Amino acid sequence: MGEMNTKDFVIGTLIGGIVGASAALLLAPKSGKDLRNDLNEQAYVVKEKTNQFKSNAFEKGTEWRDVAKEKTAHLSKSVSEQAADIRKKLQKEENTESPVDATSTASLGQTDVTNENPVPPVSPTTPPIK
Repeated sequence: MGEMNTKDFVIGTLIGGIVGASAALLLAPKSGKDLRNDLNEQAYVVKEKTNQFKSNAFEKGTEWRDVAKEKTAHLSKSVSEQAADIRKKLQKEENTESPVDATSTASLGQTDVTNENPVPPVSPTTPPIK
């Protein structure tokens, strides 16, 4: 029986050696030249992806800039139009309220030239005098 243990040991050692050598060949690092080639390939892939990302980001930024310019121009035009409308309304109100005659002085709380009676100023919230 002692021989069988030795025989099993030798067979186990041979099989273990073959498996270990196979694993070492498969898992061993590549040669320097092969490793450098792999690193260069991976660096190139990363560089291409980065350039693509940069290009996409630039395009999106340009699109957003154009949309912002368009909306700003539209908003500016709208505000200008509204300001012009308000200016016109104010000028119309000033023109209707400021004719230069005796009634305008009376409406400002001054005495009426024709009958010398003081007339109170008229405002939209003041009820009419009966």
